[in-house]
Amino acid sequence: MRDAHPSIAEVRWLGAMAAIEFCHDGDLAGPAPEIANVLTDEDARRGQLLLTCGIFGNVLRLTVPLTISQSVLDEGLDIIASLLQAIAA
Repeated sequence: MRDAHPSIAEVRWLGAMAAIEFCHDGDLAGPAPEIANVLTDEDARRGQLLLTCGIFGNVLRLTVPLTISQSVLDEGLDIIASLLQAIAA
């Protein structure tokens, strides 16, 4: 997903928690909280709960249960990918 969307500046994770940081043109000096906000709003309409975090609110926090099935994880990531595609268009 990161390769397809230059607004993803960084992806970090620790255990089952991951963070996707959005910046203008992938530049960490240009945080893009509007992208994270659109994702959380639209994602909620599709039945997923995402949280933003970070000093600028430009980080999407993903916390999934350790017992998540691969198919459910793939479905959630597909929703995020489709939303990013719609934002880019």
